[in-house]
Amino acid sequence: MHKSIDQINERIRDGTVRVVTAEEMPAIVAELGEEGALKEVDVVTTGTFGAMCSSGVFLNFGHAEPPIRMERIWLNNVEAYGGLAAVDTYIGATQQSDTREEQYGGAHVIEDLVAGKSVELRASRAMRTSGIMPLPIQQSTFCIPTWECCCPIAVTCPIPVREC
Repeated sequence: MHKSIDQINERIRDGTVRVVTAEEMPAIVAELGEEGALKEVDVVTTGTFGAMCSSGVFLNFGHAEPPIRMERIWLNNVEAYGGLAAVDTYIGATQQSDTREEQYGGAHVIEDLVAGKSVELRASRAMRTSGIMPLPIQQSTFCIPTWECCCPIAVTCPIPVREC
């Protein structure tokens, strides 16, 4: 049995298309057999809601008082990328926790933020050295006196999140 894209598109247009998930397909095959399932089902979705290696989120924390240039950033002990701007970061979904390794990581932080849970933000300025002598090099930026901070944060998501 072969269905062309044109045939499937026609069924989409007339409202008779049958779309199932990959999880549902084995039961349909068990009930109707392979040929019957091929006749009955037009599209099998195989997408995932899981975090992928290129998944992540950009965050802006707003300026604290006193201000800090966040260069080293952790969210729930998961290191995030600093250096974007004074209070911006990118956390990758596959970044592992410094303390819980494979048990918790960037995807968990993102899930916690979307769920409205409080997440601990820890940030500091980077200490740079030059040559043989470990002397700190000042980052050229506007007056930012704070060197480190640690506080709970929560994100209010303006977009409603629906269950899949």
